[in-house]
Amino acid sequence: MENSTLFIEAVKAILLNERMPFKVLKELKRNEEIFSSSLRRNIAEHQFVLYFKRDAILAEEDKSIAKEIGFDTPADEEATIKKVGATIFTGERDFAVPNFGSGNANFVPQTANAPENSDVTAINFEPRRISIYKDLSRNFFMGGSEQMAEFIYRKCLASINKALDAAVFGVQARTSIIPQGLGYKITTGHETKQAAIVPTWDDILDLMDDVGDNDSYNGKLAFVTSVNGARILSSIYKDTGQTKFILEDGKISGYPCFICNQVSDEAGSDEIGSLLVFGAWQDFAIRDYGLMVTVDKVTLALYNKVRLNLSWFVDYRGLNGEEDTGENTDKYEFANSFSSIAIKAAS
Repeated sequence: MENSTLFIEAVKAILLNERMPFKVLKELKRNEEIFSSSLRRNIAEHQFVLYFKRDAILAEEDKSIAKEIGFDTPADEEATIKKVGATIFTGERDFAVPNFGSGNANFVPQTANAPENSDVTAINFEPRRISIYKDLSRNFFMGGSEQMAEFIYRKCLASINKALDAAVFGVQARTSIIPQGLGYKITTGHETKQAAIVPTWDDILDLMDDVGDNDSYNGKLAFVTSVNGARILSSIYKDTGQTKFILEDGKISGYPCFICNQVSDEAGSDEIGSLLVFGAWQDFAIRDYGLMVTVDKVTLALYNKVRLNLSWFVDYRGLNGEEDTGENTDKYEFANSFSSIAIKAAS
């Protein structure tokens, strides 16, 4: 869509049964052409559908899902996983990403074969759906309240971003509905269960060493934890002289520490603790298939309401993974680029 005004025009036209402007009709025609069969199944005949296809972007650029479709999302409402520097692939068609493993490029003789490096032949993505709906008065749109309509729409987008963060920084295994969380291995992974610990400075250094041991100590290095985790790290001294805390001024060992409400506080197998992750975030890939907006004027017509539904088709995987034979773990592990522990407060 060109901007938010075009979106509002389209909604009003369908609610009032008016002839849509040419630019709106052109956009709807484009939507019909790019919908894949998997997305069509989510659409009812009476629903007005807008599909947004975006160019490839990286998280550090001054862009967001909302901005690209004509609405600004404040920085504090963006997904944390995008803030830390995840790599984003866009487009509605399926494709596989080559995995470059831990890297083994080297100097070789002039006529020798180049060394191959790939622990996993290809990383395949599958669309999962994050969705939210809001029921609004028909008069709300028909009355021309563009500013309030944009506000509601932006809040819906913020909720979708939060859902992505909750999944990324969760403890669940990958299923047909939701991808694997970064806290899975230390919580229910069959070989890597951990009990929550009171963190020391040595524990922080161990996290960093784990990433370095896998040749992943480069790029967008950062820590991520929950609000409770930040409170714990801000109350524990890193040195015996008790002059500096582990987390000070938003940094740990000079690296930024992102704090997110959606990071799990249910990590650890024996005692519940807050997830703390350190990693090279450019090796975390988000596969963005597109955002679909439906405006349903029929389902709640008796109540003079319109249902606004947003669905984001998305998946994520680790780009620096490894084959894993564990029956309960995803073969595209994040272990080579990320290390995590569960932390708790001192009793």
